Amino acid sequence: MALNIVPKVTKGDCECCDSVGVDVTFQHGNMWMCASCIEKEMTATQLLADSKVIDQSITVKADIYNASTVAAIELRGAIEADSSIPQDQKEYAYAKACMERFQHIQKVIFEKRQELLKNENELRMWQVNVQTTAGKLRSEFREQFKMLDVSYQPVTPKTTKPKAVKTSKTFAKEAVNDAAKKYKVPASAIQMMVISRNGMSPDAAGKELAEKLGIK
Repeated sequence: MALNIVPKVTKGDCECCDSVGVDVTFQHGNMWMCASCIEKEMTATQLLADSKVIDQSITVKADIYNASTVAAIELRGAIEADSSIPQDQKEYAYAKACMERFQHIQKVIFEKRQELLKNENELRMWQVNVQTTAGKLRSEFREQFKMLDVSYQPVTPKTTKPKAVKTSKTFAKEAVNDAAKKYKVPASAIQMMVISRNGMSPDAAGKELAEKLGIK
């Protein structure tokens, strides 16, 4: 005959929170807990269980992105609230739970990729059969299957690109030297300005340089 073991309840201090002089129940064989802490632990345990169920229900790619899995922060919170997990092992428990999710989803993705590869190979087989059989038909019938011809290459209309108009950066070396002498600035500096400011005359460049350098 099975014996119903009733949890021992007494007045005392909760070993999980700051409650004192309250009804506490002996839990896990070594801990006195108040009713509030027991309820929190049960909620956390259920959350972890629900999380695993949700993860295992992920079977297709759409689910991976849209499934309402328990958020990581909630998962961590559940582990932190679970008094059955020693405090120095909570980080390990969280890492293990995350690893379980990762491995499960990785397995689902691998299986789906294998299934997709199989479907693509079958699709290719039917395409080749269409091409082979259609090649034996009269032209008026063969035209209907051209879209599945693996060797068919649609003609892309050529677009004529307008030719870029080359802007000449050539300039008379004599004009540069004249401007350098006129405004008393280096000819190389004038040359660089004329090149960088396409269309600027050596004289205008020399004048601007002289003004910037304060040369009169």
